[in-house]
Amino acid sequence: MERLLVPSLLLLGTVYRTMAIDRFNVGFVSTDDAVSWHAATHVADGLFMTPYYYGQNYGPMLEALVAAPFTFLGIPMSWLMAIVPSLLTLLPFWSFALWHRKHGRIWAGASFAAMPLLLPPEFAFMTSMPRGFVTGLPFLALLPWSLDLRDPRWRSFLTGLAISLAWFANPNSVVFTAGYLCWSIIARHLSGAWRSLAIGLLPGVVLQVLAQHWCAVHPDRIIHHLSADRLSLHASLIVQGLSSLDEHFRWLMPLFPTQGGLAGISLVALIPIAILRRDKAVAFALLAAAGVIVASLGMPKTHDGWDWVYYPLSRMFVCLPLLLAWGVASLIRASRSPHWMAVFTLILGLFYAGHQWNAIGAARNDQLAKPQRWVGVIDLATMKEDAAMLRERCERQGAGLIVPLQQPSQVWAQLRAYLYPVLGPGSTPTYLAGYERRYWQRDAFADSVVSRIMFTGGERVRWDALRRTDPHFVRLMGSNGDAMYLLTGNTRPTDQVVSRVMAALAP
Repeated sequence: MERLLVPSLLLLGTVYRTMAIDRFNVGFVSTDDAVSWHAATHVADGLFMTPYYYGQNYGPMLEALVAAPFTFLGIPMSWLMAIVPSLLTLLPFWSFALWHRKHGRIWAGASFAAMPLLLPPEFAFMTSMPRGFVTGLPFLALLPWSLDLRDPRWRSFLTGLAISLAWFANPNSVVFTAGYLCWSIIARHLSGAWRSLAIGLLPGVVLQVLAQHWCAVHPDRIIHHLSADRLSLHASLIVQGLSSLDEHFRWLMPLFPTQGGLAGISLVALIPIAILRRDKAVAFALLAAAGVIVASLGMPKTHDGWDWVYYPLSRMFVCLPLLLAWGVASLIRASRSPHWMAVFTLILGLFYAGHQWNAIGAARNDQLAKPQRWVGVIDLATMKEDAAMLRERCERQGAGLIVPLQQPSQVWAQLRAYLYPVLGPGSTPTYLAGYERRYWQRDAFADSVVSRIMFTGGERVRWDALRRTDPHFVRLMGSNGDAMYLLTGNTRPTDQVVSRVMAALAP
């Protein structure tokens, strides 16, 4: 029965995750999700527009890159773009669990296998979104298997490679990798192979340098910057962060969804246990990880967010559950146990899985009731209906461009701009007024003249005032409660027209 414990827990966790995706993620799409969906279709066509998230100087879109080859299989994008980040999240848990099982450390493997099941539905929600929260995690799946390599040079190289790629994909992976690297050095797993470790660390560094060079050479293509001051350290922020760990670690503590601070306490509590076990490598590793967490709380970027799965504070510490599972697994000495313990554990797992499945609905309702701030969310059915309606209107009116306005609107402008080309490929192009992330769209339309332009959004009172001064604007029936106007006979470049419209409609 013990040999079935790890696979059974992995299966329960996978079914639980699938139900969370089905009841939350596939039904709703956010503004940033739309950009990733758009990017996946570009990569599938062999187009690599930028090294990072469109319009940014940070954040590689690994989810889009992984999803691209599967877009041809006919999998609905809503499922595909939720399954991919889920797999990226679960991969290291599965990898460590199966590696421990392979070596006969069943209970150590069970600590990794059980962790995704024990975490609350909100963790499943936020790590099933293609928003770049989890892109550093999948590379960590290489780490346990590197330990099986007898040649220390290859072992060190693979360790360095996994860590450097994780750092490049998302620096939040340092929460785990700092401790793991410390453990590897003290436990002498990298002994005598420092050159190989350095070579392994190079690929991630090279990718980062090349990507930053691309951004420096093309500053006009970056409209959303991560400035150095957002990553600077401030002692006052450390104090503030330590006093609000429940918020920073929300949904990262197994069994206690709202008591995020317990995750930090649990991490620190493992240190004296490691000392009592005379395992200095684990003790120093956990201490190093805790030090990284404390230091990171001093950065302003770490304090961007709130208690909402679409932009949570805890996205910065998404590796913490993996770190806790590793700490527990490292301190488990027994490899065998009475038969009844495995049976009892699996029964508990089944009962808790039932509890989790029941909890999904309440968590879903709570998250959807949260106020939307600078991240817009809409149900996918409404978006599909809106896209179909816009496509039909543009074809009927002969519009050559759709300009969603960031003015009062029921449907966020970013969703129409970035998701519409995915839901209606080959249809009328879109151009986001004032905040277009796609530099190629700016290159194509900013200075060109489009004779018939469809505008969506804005207040009708201000539109009516604009129409009185320019009869070329024709009012059409609205979409989802939004205004819709067609500019006919245009002779001016797009950016001039858009600037004039935005100024006229400004509150």
